[in-house]
Amino acid sequence: MNKIVVSRFALACIAAVLVLGVRADAGAADTAAVVTMSPAAQAIPQSGTACVDVRVAETSGAPIVGASPTVTFSKTPLEHPLVRVGDLPRTDANGDARLCYTLPPPAPRKAPESGEWDFAVNSVTMANGSSLPASSTTALVLVTHAGEQALSVIFTGGGHGKLVVTAGQVPGGPPVTFACDRSCVRALPMFGGLPLTLTLQAVASGDSTFAGWTGRCATSSGTFHTCWLPPEGNGDATVGVAFARQAVTLTLTVGGSGRGSIVSEPSGIDCGQTCSAAFPWSSLVTLRALPAPGSAFSGWTGACVSSGSSPQCTIPMSAASTVGATFVQLTVRLSVQLAGRGRGTVVSDPAGIDCGETCAASFPAASNVALRAVPAVGSAFAGWTGACATAATSPECSVTMTDASTVAASFEPATSKAQPRCRVPRVIGQVLATARRALVAAHCGLGSISRKPSRTVKPGRIIAQAPAAGAVRKEGAKVNVVVSVKRGKRGS
Repeated sequence: MNKIVVSRFALACIAAVLVLGVRADAGAADTAAVVTMSPAAQAIPQSGTACVDVRVAETSGAPIVGASPTVTFSKTPLEHPLVRVGDLPRTDANGDARLCYTLPPPAPRKAPESGEWDFAVNSVTMANGSSLPASSTTALVLVTHAGEQALSVIFTGGGHGKLVVTAGQVPGGPPVTFACDRSCVRALPMFGGLPLTLTLQAVASGDSTFAGWTGRCATSSGTFHTCWLPPEGNGDATVGVAFARQAVTLTLTVGGSGRGSIVSEPSGIDCGQTCSAAFPWSSLVTLRALPAPGSAFSGWTGACVSSGSSPQCTIPMSAASTVGATFVQLTVRLSVQLAGRGRGTVVSDPAGIDCGETCAASFPAASNVALRAVPAVGSAFAGWTGACATAATSPECSVTMTDASTVAASFEPATSKAQPRCRVPRVIGQVLATARRALVAAHCGLGSISRKPSRTVKPGRIIAQAPAAGAVRKEGAKVNVVVSVKRGKRGS
C-alpha cells in the first residue's frame, strides 16, 4: 500500500468566498467582485479528473458574464502539475464556469504519486480583456489509491466550530485522529474490505451552536456520535456537520423632545414598550419609525445612522447592534388680537400668551391651550371671534393646536346692564329650542324661520343663519334661521 502524505487535514471551505480587488477600465469607478468555488473538498484517484465550479458575481449579487477565471494550485508533495482539460471557459449568463484538471499517470517504473492540491483563483479575465487580480482562499483536492477510502467532512450552517474525527479498528497501528475547522477531505486506510468505526465530536465556537449532522451520521442529534465508514467504493463517504450562529440582539433607544415608537419586521421590537429582541444571525431586520401626533421623526443613530432621516432602516444582523431614534415635538403658532373700545388682557394656560404684551406664542402640536379674557377696571369682556367664536361671550376658551390659529377678544367700556349688546352666537346644527336659548343668553332674539330640504342634515336642525356668528348688533337683534325638513316639504 502506498503511503498517503497529507500536509493539512482541513484546508477547504464549503463555499470559498473570494473578494476581488477589481481594477476598472480607464474612466470607470473601482468595483469589486465575489468568486465562489465548489466543491470545497474532493478526492480523485490516480489519473483522475478534478472539476471546480466557479461563480463570479458583483458585490450586489449580479452575475459577471463572459469572465474567464484562472485557477492556480499548489501541490504537496506531487511532482507533476495538473493539466487543464479543454480551453479556459468563460462564465455564462449566471456567472458560472467549470474548470476541470487531470493528473497525468505516473512514469514507468515509478510509484503513483500521493498528495494534495490547494486550488485558488488568482485572476479573472473580463470580456473586454482586462485582468482583475484576486485574493483567494483554497479548495482542496486529495489523491487516493487502491485500499484507501476518502472521507469528506462538509461544514454547513454559517456558524463556527471544529469536528474531531477518530477512525478506529485500523490493523497494525493506533486509531487515526484528525480535526477539521472547515470542510476537508482525508484518505483513510481500509483493511480487508472491513468498515472503519468513526467517532465524531462536534465542538462549537463561542459565537455558534451545534445544529446537527448530515451525510453518513445524519441519524444522530448529539454533539458526540459514533458511526461507521463503509469499505472502499461502497456507500456515502461524507460526514456533514452544521454549526449555526447564535441569535443576535438588537437594542433600540428612543429620545428627543417628541414622542413616537419603533416597530420591527420581523416582529420582536415595539419600542415604546419592547426595545430589545434577538434575531437570527445574518437575517435582515427592518425598523420603522412611527411618530405620535404632534411629533416628527428626525433621524437615526447607531447601526442605522446611514439611513439619515428616512423613517425606515434595514440592518443585517451580523453582530449585536444598538440603534437610536429621535423624535422632535412639532409646534403650532397661536396669535391673539384685542378688539373693541374697552381694555383688557388675554392669558394662556400653559403659559406663553399674556396679551397686552405677548400676543403670540408657539405650543406643542395637538395640545389644548386654554385662553382666559380678563377685562380691565371699567371695561367688560364682549366676546370672542376667530378660533374661539363658538365660546361666544364666555370669558374662557380652549383651542386645539392642529393648525396655526388666530383669536380675537373684544372688550367694551362697562355700561349699565340695561344696555347690553347682541353678539350673535353660532346656532347652525342646533334644534330651534336650543338655538332660542343660546340667542336669548347672547341678548339676541330668534327672527324668521324658513324651511328647506337637506340631504345631509337631519330634519329639525338649523342649516343656515343670518347674521353670521360673531356679528355684534344692538340688544334684541333678530337672527333669521333656515331649518332642515324632509325632502318634499318646504315652507316658512
